[in-house]
Amino acid sequence: MKKHTIIKILLVQIYLIPVITLAAADGIKGLISDIGNVMGIMQPILLGLSVVYFFWGIGQFILHDAGSEKTREDGKRKMMWGVIAIFVFISINGILGWFGDLIGISVSPSTPSVTTSEEYNLDQLNP
Repeated sequence: MKKHTIIKILLVQIYLIPVITLAAADGIKGLISDIGNVMGIMQPILLGLSVVYFFWGIGQFILHDAGSEKTREDGKRKMMWGVIAIFVFISINGILGWFGDLIGISVSPSTPSVTTSEEYNLDQLNP
């Protein structure tokens, strides 16, 4: 294996050690929920990067040295892999959501909500 691949695998394992260790107290449901939370954080970032890669391919295909066949082919390849990556990330999100509903846990990150102890009457705010 290449040295960079081994380093990447070790970094992922180091990142996941606290998740696995803390999940020992919660059982397998907690482990799956924690992995879902990690994937929920990583998924929008990776999806955004794949969209940027796709548009980079479009720019390379249309704008950058459009007369060169090599550049156009490289742009086509980037667009194809960008579409595949977008499809994979959206599919993974759907599969994780379905699997989470099946076993009764939420794998999508929850949206933060703001709660207050006071009730506001919006009619009082109008002049």
